[in-house]
Amino acid sequence: PTMLDQDILLFPIHHQMPLHWSLCAVYPHSGHIHYFDSLGGLGAGVMANIAQLMTDLRGRYAPAAPPVAWTTWPAGRSSPQQLNGVDCGIFLLLSADLLAETLPLLFTQRDIPAMRIKIGVSILGGCIWYCPELWCVDEQRRLSRWTVPTLPSRSPNPLTSSPQATPGLTS
Repeated sequence: PTMLDQDILLFPIHHQMPLHWSLCAVYPHSGHIHYFDSLGGLGAGVMANIAQLMTDLRGRYAPAAPPVAWTTWPAGRSSPQQLNGVDCGIFLLLSADLLAETLPLLFTQRDIPAMRIKIGVSILGGCIWYCPELWCVDEQRRLSRWTVPTLPSRSPNPLTSSPQATPGLTS
């Protein structure tokens, strides 16, 4: 199998001027390319480059496959929007995680402080990035308001445990 066999491909996009992160989601089976930008950009150039990349990859790894006419879908302001100039990376990570889990992008700037904690807890808990036990999803597959999670039971919680002495080390 190749990356073209996946249901979704996620491309984090780093922009030089201004310094910013956005996300491009490619659905190889349907030929759709979606662009998500927390500052409302449309990403026409990014999507054109990704479409060319996908065409080149299909030619290299699936030459017998019929050609795909890539359709681009800029999210613009329908993508969750940040209200400052520093949270684009968190918006990208959360959007990528939700898209990978086929969950809707139903979050706002208000959710970002708790999201930063969840990212840290996920990393400290040994799961990068998706830890199902850290998410709250209701019956309509919408994220509910965040709660600060505890780490999975396989690890002590560094936010509440006291430091342990390490043999051979002195302070």
